[in-house]
Parts: sequence; structure tokens; C-alpha cells
Amino acid sequence: MMYDTDCMASVVQFLAAPNESLTHRTYNVTGFSFTPEEIAKAIKKVMPNFEIDYKICKIRQGIADSWPRSLDDSEAKKDWGWHIEYGMDEMVEVMLALIQRDMQANANSGAKAAKA
Repeated sequence: MMYDTDCMASVVQFLAAPNESLTHRTYNVTGFSFTPEEIAKAIKKVMPNFEIDYKICKIRQGIADSWPRSLDDSEAKKDWGWHIEYGMDEMVEVMLALIQRDMQANANSGAKAAKA
């Protein structure tokens, strides 16, 4: 998983890197992986009453299991200083704030429509 801001930052960082520091034409960049329990724990830090209940979908799990366990981004780190800014906790905080903002905006627009 990589927060979209980190993904865009990787492109900007790569394009801004001095040509003489680049030893490859392409690079892997990685974020982080997590289990349902780990993401639930991160969400609970922001929303203590959060609970998760899920069932594993065999088809989707098969797809996830076919992915590489990790990509090596050491060359990007070495050549142009790649690093993520948003770990799981930071990503959860930002995403929950955005969801809350959108829910509030939807509630406000619904209230305005009801008055009309």
C-alpha cells in the first residue's frame, strides 16, 4: 500500500534527481503492507470504538497471494533519496479526516435540500 501523495512524490523526486546520481532507468518504490488486524489497530488509534468483521474472499486473497512479498526499493533510496512520508498511521489519520469531511459535506447538502 502506498498513499497516493507518496506515489506522486516519488515521481517528482525521481524527475528532480540529478542525472549523474541515477544508476537505472527504472526504479521500484514501495510503501507498506498490512493485515486486517494491523489496519484495524491503526484505525482504533483515531476511532477507539472501531470494530472490524470480515470474511476472506478466496478469489481476492488468491490475487493478493500472487503479488510479490516485497519490492526492493533500495536503489531508489540510494540514488535519489526515496522515502515514504505517510506510514500506515499517517495514512489512516488523513483518510479518516477526509472521509469525515466528505460525510459532513454530504450531510450539509442533504439538510439544505430538505429545507428547499
